[in-house]
Amino acid sequence: MAFDFSVVRETRLSHLTERKAVQLLKSCRELAPWLLRKEVYAIADLPFHRPRIPNDIGCCWILLVQKNWEKESVLRPAMILPLEWKSNEKEHDKRLPDGLLALAQSISEQLNASHWTLHSAEGMKIPDLSSMDIGQWSSAWVPLFSGLQLALLDLQPRPDVFATGAWDDNLKPIAGLREKIEVAREWSGKHFFFPQADDAETSQTEQLFRKEMRLHKMRITTKLHLAVRDHLTCLAAAPKKRVYPDAAAWERFDHYYRLLPTIQERRAFYQSHYMRPVMKKLLRENPQIKKWQNRTFVCWLSERIDLTELAVRLFHPSRMILFATEGMLEKEREDLLKNLQKEGLCLIPEIFTSPKNLPIPDLRRLVLGTLQKTIRQEEPLLFDLTLRSVPISLVFSHCRYPQSLFLFWNRAMLDHLPYPSTIRMELLEPWDV
Repeated sequence: MAFDFSVVRETRLSHLTERKAVQLLKSCRELAPWLLRKEVYAIADLPFHRPRIPNDIGCCWILLVQKNWEKESVLRPAMILPLEWKSNEKEHDKRLPDGLLALAQSISEQLNASHWTLHSAEGMKIPDLSSMDIGQWSSAWVPLFSGLQLALLDLQPRPDVFATGAWDDNLKPIAGLREKIEVAREWSGKHFFFPQADDAETSQTEQLFRKEMRLHKMRITTKLHLAVRDHLTCLAAAPKKRVYPDAAAWERFDHYYRLLPTIQERRAFYQSHYMRPVMKKLLRENPQIKKWQNRTFVCWLSERIDLTELAVRLFHPSRMILFATEGMLEKEREDLLKNLQKEGLCLIPEIFTSPKNLPIPDLRRLVLGTLQKTIRQEEPLLFDLTLRSVPISLVFSHCRYPQSLFLFWNRAMLDHLPYPSTIRMELLEPWDV
């Protein structure tokens, strides 16, 4: 039995015999469990096994709703079509529906990625779907667009994140939301993204499913990348940890780090994925580090407290003097001490705080006065100058400690966010300044 979508769409459960049900399953090939209802398997006297969502790099999945669906239909009311973006194929998979391929072509052009083409996922054996007609394919835009963006970043997608949404100069609401969420739930979906809409049907659907799945309303906007930013961030799976990352792994780490929306999430990812391999990398590149260990470490704490931890773990200071703004980063300071204790660095830092919004001259006097009271003239110091401009100017212009060493972390930056794998350590002595 050859696959003909129009014939399958008209086929009714009550008309199926065991033999016809088996033939129908065979005609759909590996798409059968994605397209056909479980009842077809029951009639064929065959077990139904729900396939996993493919999540290799380049994979994506779109949700299709059958128009005017009837309870007797052999097709699911909403179907999942697993797909994959590939960069090593000359053209799109001609077995896919024409309307879908036209959408894929426009997306690859939007992302300046015309060498990427759309195919069935992971070499899946599928029938010829070129004549498949479900009406508009536009609601597949969001998952296809985000899927290609992740492929360009060399990141895997999470299989529990689903999305739907159209684009036509701005993000557009879609139909069939309830049916799409139902099929996503069947495939163990945890997150579902859809364009914001204020109609009664959408509100009822949200009320129905909000306890079973996190529903995310996507802002209606004309800004292309802003439209999918939250979906892309949620969809991206964290790269696997590597003790000795190669160039490709470092790049994946950086891409994922820069996708994370909050400093807290970026800090946690840095701690889990970057800290150890970066330390190994820096120790290889800077053998002189051991020469400068066991000093008094002086630092002004900022949101990038993970770099403070990196410095302490590399230089093993004998004493820590930390400055911080009053009432800020208190939990982060506790986490820093816990992390250092796990590494056997059981230092109790001397913490000095300043009031919020203290003018720079007063801040300068406060820090200088604290150093003069707490540090001996001959005490070997390590100043971390990376994280705040005031201490930089202060120690450069008022350095009265001949045993000082100035530490500066340098990294490639774009749009105020670093590429952490590019970190370089610069050590300056007073006569270098």
